[in-house]
Amino acid sequence: MNRIARTLAVFAVAAFGLQAQEHLDLATLHKIKTEAFENSKVMETEFYLTDVHGPRLTNSPQFFEAADWAVKQLTEWGIKAH
Repeated sequence: MNRIARTLAVFAVAAFGLQAQEHLDLATLHKIKTEAFENSKVMETEFYLTDVHGPRLTNSPQFFEAADWAVKQLTEWGIKAH
């Protein structure tokens, strides 16, 4: 009997959790999706880090060039970097 009661309690908690979900703000979700699909710089950033600055070893000239580019780019985006 104790096992059945525990099982029912687990199902009750799970059912309550499903009902107590947070309301989605669809307008904000739409803004995020629009930004991602229309203004994304992911592929451009990936291109610079992989093709322009290419493979690099730690403390190599290519490493420092890539690091300098990253700091410059983050600063342009308004993010403090050093």
